Amino acid sequence: MIRVELFASLKEVAGESVIELPISTPVTVEEVYISLMAEFPKLERYRTIVLAAVNEEYVSWDTQVGSGDAVAFFPPVSGG
Repeated sequence: MIRVELFASLKEVAGESVIELPISTPVTVEEVYISLMAEFPKLERYRTIVLAAVNEEYVSWDTQVGSGDAVAFFPPVSGG
């Protein structure tokens, strides 16, 4: 089981901010996002701009995720 946290517009698209995904580990961050897109197809349009973090650290799409890890996805933000 992997805990996924969604922020900003991603949260709005999915209709929830925290999702527990019943997927086997280890997987990559990209595989986690692909699983999310299967459940929430509208997330696909964000794929090229979304940022990812595992356990509160920015990571790349090929980072391995294990059971008990928290994966967060969020679109880039601007402002000041």
